[in-house]
Amino acid sequence: MISAVAIGFSLESLSTYTDIAWAHHDPSTAIGMSNREYMLMVERAVVQSDVVVFDATNENLSVDEVVIIHTAYTNRTPIIAVGLRSLSPLLEEMVSQRLPGLDFVVDHLMANYRLSK
Repeated sequence: MISAVAIGFSLESLSTYTDIAWAHHDPSTAIGMSNREYMLMVERAVVQSDVVVFDATNENLSVDEVVIIHTAYTNRTPIIAVGLRSLSPLLEEMVSQRLPGLDFVVDHLMANYRLSK
């Protein structure tokens, strides 16, 4: 099964794609954890995932989201931007692939990231 970290998407929008194990970034679920503890947990999820998928239509990424994308980049985890909005030059450099929607992302992952069919 393909594992992906998702940034900027609702849990409902991801739940329709059952062939992918989604790790959904939601800091509100980290009640009782320090920021450092939460980010260490997220870093482990990123390092163990096959890909990071983020919503590029969101104009303002949080600090946590930027750290997740940077972690993926430094660990050579592919980063897929969903949406065709122009990005900052730094983010543009980090992105491995740009696709217009989640359906396209799932099709791309199923075609190129699965080991067997």
